[in-house]
Amino acid sequence: MFREAGLPVPQGRRVTAEEAPDAADSIGYPLVVKASSVEMLHKSEHGGVYLGLSSREEVFQVLNQMKDLSETFLVEEMVTDTVTEVLLGLQNDPQFGLSLTLGAGGIYTELLEDTSVLLFPASEDLIMESLEPLKLFKIIQGWRGKPKGDLEALVKAVLDFARFAEHHHHKLVQAEINPLAILPEGKGVKILDALIEIKEN
Repeated sequence: MFREAGLPVPQGRRVTAEEAPDAADSIGYPLVVKASSVEMLHKSEHGGVYLGLSSREEVFQVLNQMKDLSETFLVEEMVTDTVTEVLLGLQNDPQFGLSLTLGAGGIYTELLEDTSVLLFPASEDLIMESLEPLKLFKIIQGWRGKPKGDLEALVKAVLDFARFAEHHHHKLVQAEINPLAILPEGKGVKILDALIEIKEN
C-alpha cells in the first residue's frame, strides 16, 4: 500500500524459506531478512530481523534461526549511509480524526521522546513547523559538521504519508513507519519498517 502511495520502499520480495536464497541472489548483497508474521509488530525484539547479510550461506543460517517465527520472510536490499531515522505515526481517532506524529525513530524513539504532532490537513509549511523544534531536525541540518540529511525528501514523504491517510481514512485505524531512514542530501529516504492496521468491517 505504501509503494502504491508513492512512498519510498526498498527493493524486496516476500517469499517462503525455500524461495529466500534465490530471492537474495536476485536482489543482491548486502541485504536484510525479516520474519513476515502479522502477529509480530516489533520484529527486532523477537529476533525476527537480520541485517547486513552478505552471502547465500548467511541467508540459509538466519532462515534456520527464524524457522519457528514465520512461514514467510521479507528479503530486502540493505539501506546504508543513513544520516538519522524518523518515526511517522498516524492515528485515526473516531472523535478527533486524523493526526500524525513525527519524531526520532528506530532505537531512539522511546529513549529520546523527541516528537511533535501534526494536525490535518497537512502541508509542506506545517510539516516544517512540526520538524523544526525537534532535536532530530538539527541532525538532519548537519549537526557539528556531520553530513546533512535529505530534508526535501523527508517533507515529501511526510506529505505523501498524510495523503495516504486521508485517502484511506474510512478504513484506517493506525499506521506507522518506524524507522524511515534519512539518507544524505540528494539521496532520498527509505522505509525500513512499517505497519498498517485496517478496520475489520
